[in-house]
Amino acid sequence: MDRHEVLWFNAMGMRQMVAYYHRDFSSFEMMLHRLEVRYKATGNQKNLALILNQLGISAQAQRNFDKAEDYYQRSLSINNSVGDEHGIAMTLGQLGNLSTIQENFDEAETYYQEALHIFRRVKAEEGEAMTLHHLSIVARNRDNLDEAESYYKQGLLIFERLNATRPVVATLHALGNIAYLQERLSDSEKYCRRSLEISQRTGNEHVMAMNLHQLGLIAVEYGNIDEAVKWYEQAERILSRINDPHRLEIIRDSLKILLGQ
Repeated sequence: MDRHEVLWFNAMGMRQMVAYYHRDFSSFEMMLHRLEVRYKATGNQKNLALILNQLGISAQAQRNFDKAEDYYQRSLSINNSVGDEHGIAMTLGQLGNLSTIQENFDEAETYYQEALHIFRRVKAEEGEAMTLHHLSIVARNRDNLDEAESYYKQGLLIFERLNATRPVVATLHALGNIAYLQERLSDSEKYCRRSLEISQRTGNEHVMAMNLHQLGLIAVEYGNIDEAVKWYEQAERILSRINDPHRLEIIRDSLKILLGQ
């Protein structure tokens, strides 16, 4: 591949990202199909499998689940044929995500467990941690909070080792939520305060607001209404700033109740 072709591929990748995040799926898929043709012509099977995965993600985002599964299965077949274990695990994870969205949790767990086994075998810690996170979501959907907590804790240890700040704060918040649901208020508060401190330091306002909301709920359980109002008002300011109308409505309704309005 010459210098001009490298630049073309890099530019194509940037345009793909912009199109996807702006929900311009038509442009996103058009660029992916151009890459698909190119990789087929050059015989680059690993990159072809990756493109099929991305096409699956696009179809899944548009809730075209049958089409998404077809892309994932084609990607999985190619990865199996070339012996790309990391690619196999990644695609199994995508199939698990697809099953989770469709609330087929038994199938999702099977895919995730297969992916987890491979990620651990090839020592891909980031993939392992993300798969543990997905298994936590499956367990929560089954109302198995103890199992969800176990998976979250295993994933947290890896995320912390990798200095992966965003998943660390998200996992701490999730652990705080589980502890709250199990009426372990002290544990819930500790997790949420840790998550809040890191999210404030890194400027992650979305998670900051979630933790402030959770701390408000805990304060209500303790009967400390003034403190709850303080947490909710901080969350309200952030949610107004980041334009999250759904959560903002929840916070404002809670404030009205606490303030007797």
